[in-house]
Order: sequence, then structure tokens, then C-alpha cells
Amino acid sequence: MAMTTTTRMNTAAALILAPLCLWVLSACSDSTGTATPVSGLASKDTAVEVAALPQTTWAGSQSIVLDGDVGEWPEGIAAVADAQWLYLRFKIDGPLRTLQGMDTPMSVWIDVDGDPRTGRSITEPAIEGGLGADLEIIFSPREPDAPRVGQGVMFRVHRPDGTARVVPHERLGFSFTPTHAAEWYEARLSRHAFSELGLKPSDRISGVVVLHDGRGEVSAWADPFAVEAPALEPRRLADARVPSKPAGAVRVLSWNVEHTSPAKNPDPFARVIRVLDPDVMLFQEWIEGDADAIRAWLIAHVDDGTQWHVLKGRAWGIAVASKHPLSTLTPMDPPSPTGGNNPLRFLGALAQTPSGPLAVGSTHLKCCGTYGSREDQTRMAEAQAIASLLVQALGQTPGSQAWGVVIGGDMNLVGSRPPLDTMGKGVDLDGSDLSIAHAMILGDNAMYTWFDPGSAFTPGRLDFLLHSNAMTDAANAFVLDTSKLSEAALARLGLDTTDTAASDHLPVVLDLRPKR
Repeated sequence: MAMTTTTRMNTAAALILAPLCLWVLSACSDSTGTATPVSGLASKDTAVEVAALPQTTWAGSQSIVLDGDVGEWPEGIAAVADAQWLYLRFKIDGPLRTLQGMDTPMSVWIDVDGDPRTGRSITEPAIEGGLGADLEIIFSPREPDAPRVGQGVMFRVHRPDGTARVVPHERLGFSFTPTHAAEWYEARLSRHAFSELGLKPSDRISGVVVLHDGRGEVSAWADPFAVEAPALEPRRLADARVPSKPAGAVRVLSWNVEHTSPAKNPDPFARVIRVLDPDVMLFQEWIEGDADAIRAWLIAHVDDGTQWHVLKGRAWGIAVASKHPLSTLTPMDPPSPTGGNNPLRFLGALAQTPSGPLAVGSTHLKCCGTYGSREDQTRMAEAQAIASLLVQALGQTPGSQAWGVVIGGDMNLVGSRPPLDTMGKGVDLDGSDLSIAHAMILGDNAMYTWFDPGSAFTPGRLDFLLHSNAMTDAANAFVLDTSKLSEAALARLGLDTTDTAASDHLPVVLDLRPKR
């Protein structure tokens, strides 16, 4: 790559001339301080003249929501530090790719203590004043000590004494979104983790994002960022309440229960289900046992006097359970669109709610792969098959019968986004597309539904609920992570902090009601 230019603040888009460049915008602060952006989008062969830039401040009136949509970020801002978190956003110019499965690594080097003399000395790209990286975040690492070479995310801490060690993502509270290939990504990590990992936090945090080539050499980099961070406040947990289900609404819960975990460890699942009080449950990975076994489990452990109704086919643990009578909407075991003996992992049903029949579907798309991979293509074929099944089934249902549609499950979006959009295309009762529920973590400004401590892969949003909006209103949508709730909130709900850790997926909830 070669590019020669004079940089200007907040005008990186016009400077992308090479076929592959890395783009992170200027730095920022919140209302408690200022930050000096250092501009320069470059590659190894680039001669960059750095223009004199004024300081910039961010009013702090906007909150960063970790949802993969960077629309709330102020123009020209690439990094935000509040009293708990450091937030980053970045994009990689060129072909789309998934951050945890790229051909070559991408790294974020962060100077935590504000001292260029400590940590790993960064000499390329040349940064005015120097950068001593105390922390490395490496996407798709190729290092031999990575938890999973070429996949996931690796974290290496460089202590002031020069020693370095790899730490798991949960030590940093790290997550990013989206997990699928996208134009923009946003990430956050806990500022509390810096001192807990033996680093000396400073009120100035700086860093740079770089791409590596196949030999591990730096091949492209973004504008360095610097943030004047506000004073660190004690770690906060949410004193949140589970939203009440509005009158006339049906509460739908989707939950991947990880290899029939409720049968092995029933108490956490029972507590969560009792607190959430869903009308319809869409299960994935309830592999062992048939519909009668799931019904018996609900009667034995939830114990609320409900006469549960359950449908379950041969597909890998896909089931629907309801307080209301169920009937099949689509074939119980539809054939896989890619062939083979295993059926499509989808089950469509009609739940006879007090407002009338509600069309629901539970699904579990193909796991793994990256953008454009065979697994990604399989997910797309499965999504197309599900949409076709529902359009056909709903077209055969009198228009006055079903009042809404909900599809939920583990979508495994680790490649591309189109399978999610395709699944709801034209499925609503008026022929329009289904909407995606905006389900945030209860008590947190983040979207993730999967978490596995010690894994090479960081928390991500894999589970979704799609719903109709032609004749319905989505009253509430949220994800429950009991580890985010305060002791007072847990005591009020009768939950333990580890309850939702009983599965590697979190329960996703939607309240849907007919339009008034």
C-alpha cells in the first residue's frame, strides 16, 4: 500500500485511497476532560504529514450503547472513557470480514498508564511522544500461545517490569459487537481491570489499531487515539427490575439451554423461568428426552399450576413450550435444505393465546465458520427455508386467525448478517418483513447473549427474536444476565448471581401484543 496525504481532523473517509486501510477516527473525552487527537491514516510505505490539530471535547450528553450501531457516536470520535469503561469504535476498509476469523490479525495496542517508557514500546507506526503498550487486544491471533490460533481474540498484558502474560477475556470484561462481518465495530473493556491485572491506571489512555500481514508485520494502522479519562468510580451493578408484562401481551422467551442443562442442573433454570413468567418458550439444545419429558420437567420444577403444552421434533433439541394449547404450523421435521438425514432445526407452531393464535417458531442455525464460509452459506440456506415454510403456512391460515408472528433462537451469526434478515423477509402477516427485537441486557447498555469464560471467543449477540409489527406492538424486549444485577435486585427477584451462567446462552425475552 502507498498513500501520501496531509491529514485533517474528522476527514478520514476522503483519505482512503489504498485497497485496504484501517480506519479509526479521532480521540475524545467526556465532559470531565479533553483529548488531543493525533491524525494519520497510513501504511508502512506512507509518508504522512501531521497537521496541527486543536483539542476537542465531547459533551458527554450521549451514552454509548454497545449494539453494533455507531449512530450515537459523535462525529470524529473513536474512543470514549467513562467512570467504568473504555469504549472504542473502528472499521476496516475493503472486503467484509469477521473479526474473530480473519486471514491476518488485527491488534489494538493500549497505553494504560500514560507512560511510553513502560510496557511494549511501539515504534511502528511512529507516534509523537511514543506509546508504551500495556495491553494488546489481538483479533484472529497467530501467536503460538493464543487460546485458539487464528480464531477468537487474545489478550496480552505487559507489566511495568517488562514481563508479559496472556489473560482470558473475562478478566477484562471485554466484548464487541457485532459478531458477524460489518462495516463498523464497537468494543468496550472495563477500566477496573487495569489495576486488577497489575497495571497502573492513568487519567490518560492512548492507543492505536493496526493490521498485520501474513508474517505478523504491521501493514496498516489507524489514527492513534488518546482519551482523558474521568475518575474511576466503584464497580456498579444494576438495581434493575424485570419489566412487567403489559395487559394483553404475550411474553415469549427464547433460550439455548446448552445440551439439556435443565435436566442436569434444574434449580437455576427453574428460578429464572419463574421470575420471567413466559407464556411461550422457544428452546434450543434441549436434546435429551421428548416433549413429554420437557413437560414433566416444567411441572416438577416450575410448579405454578400451569398445564404446559410442548412440541418437540427430531431436530437438535428444538422445542416449543406454552401455557396455551399448541398445534403444529409447519412440518415437525422439515428436511434440511443442504441435504443429509438430519432435519432442518426449526419448529413452527400456533399458540392459542387469549388474543387468538400466535405463530411462533424456534430455530438453531448452523454453527461456526466465518464470512462466506460453508457454514455461513448453510445458515443462509436454512434461513431461506424457514422463511418459505412460514410464508406458505401463514398463507394457508385465514388472515383473521393469527394476530402475530415471533421467531426466536440461536442464529449463530458469526459470519454474515443476511441469514438474520432473510429469515424474516416477507413473513409478516401483511407480507412485510419481520422486525428484530432491540433486546438489551437488563440494567446495562450492551447487547450480547452468549458468554463462555475461558473461551477464545468473546461475548457476542448470537440469539435473536424476530417479530411482526403489522398488527402488533413490541412492548418490552430484554436479555437477562444475573451477573449484572445487584444483591438487592437479586434478593428481590429470588435469583442468584450465577443463575443465567447455567447455560452459555442467556434468556432473551419479548412482550408482544395486538395493536390497539
